[in-house]
Amino acid sequence: MLVLLLNRSPLEASHRFHNLLRNGGSRAIASRSYADVRGKILAIRREDQSVWERRAPLSPTNVRKLVRAGVKVLVQPSNRRAYPMQAYANAGAIIQEDIGEAPVIVGVKQIPIDFLLPNKTYCFFSHTIKAQEANMPLLDAMLEKNIRLVDYEKMMDENGQRVVAFGKYAGVAGMINILHGLGLRLLALGHHTPFMHIGPAHNYRNSGMARQAVRDSGFEVAIGMMPKSIGPLTFVFTGSGNVSQGAQEIFQDLPHEYVPPDMLQKVADHGATNKIYACEVGRRDHLIRIKGGPFDAKEYDEHPSRYISIFSKKIAPYASVIINGIYWAPNSPKLITIPDAKVLIRSSQSHLPWVQTSLGSPPLPHRLLAICDISKAQRLCLRNV
Repeated sequence: MLVLLLNRSPLEASHRFHNLLRNGGSRAIASRSYADVRGKILAIRREDQSVWERRAPLSPTNVRKLVRAGVKVLVQPSNRRAYPMQAYANAGAIIQEDIGEAPVIVGVKQIPIDFLLPNKTYCFFSHTIKAQEANMPLLDAMLEKNIRLVDYEKMMDENGQRVVAFGKYAGVAGMINILHGLGLRLLALGHHTPFMHIGPAHNYRNSGMARQAVRDSGFEVAIGMMPKSIGPLTFVFTGSGNVSQGAQEIFQDLPHEYVPPDMLQKVADHGATNKIYACEVGRRDHLIRIKGGPFDAKEYDEHPSRYISIFSKKIAPYASVIINGIYWAPNSPKLITIPDAKVLIRSSQSHLPWVQTSLGSPPLPHRLLAICDISKAQRLCLRNV
């Protein structure tokens, strides 16, 4: 569970992390009894990586259990958290700005370098294990300050499975956000659509309210309120795990029809506009062996570098929206590269020549409108690069 940061360069950092994984150095430490933590001090820091970040690493319920077990819990004040400060105080936490007393500090996202306290153990998502160049200075700073990092992304059980990972609600939130973003993108292209009535996920008090907005928009789609000049819309889902299942759960509140990958082009070109088409893409649908031969799941898990993806050529050209729920490792084939994306959004006024258009009902400049990368919690509504 404890990842020692021994970075000298992005490439070296990546090699060291993967060597650590192969040697079993990131296995989760076995659960300890509450008696072992009596008298310890833990701090919850204030999130400052984004103005939208309202998450907290521990809930007031978690804090109450720790306090009852004899742990002193410090909480940096923040009015931005989804949990009010009073809830933490009621749970027995001490609300104060100075958290330097705690040897262990927990957060959610990356921490600004100037706020790192030396000689501490930090727990947060560092976004460094893939040698992300933007976060290499953060690694260097932690080395200089003698900081030990517990990265949630590398906490694993005895089977090598992550114990802190995106679940169903990451897919739920990501899907709500991409539907909202799609409405804005289509409006910018000259089309008012029912998706304009779906807000971003953080605007809703709970998922039920958001799903009702999706259902209401879906009703308008079903009765023919989508502009015909847009043509059929196709949503492609990668993966079948919790993230993809959550995203598809929201998608299924729209009028929809699932099609296999070999039918995607047909419905993209000649489908109806009173429903949305979906295609769930598995590994066998887009991964091929470089040296030929059938796809082998066991071989791919052990040697992903022996495969390449034809997703950008076989699937993506017929997708209006791509929802990616697959975790990507540095040695895995890429679904879409930046050059691929540039080709996919190259202006093509004739991809649906049978659709009637006019100055007030303009054709779409390209089929691919949005990519929702839930594996990285990002949303991208494509514009010409």
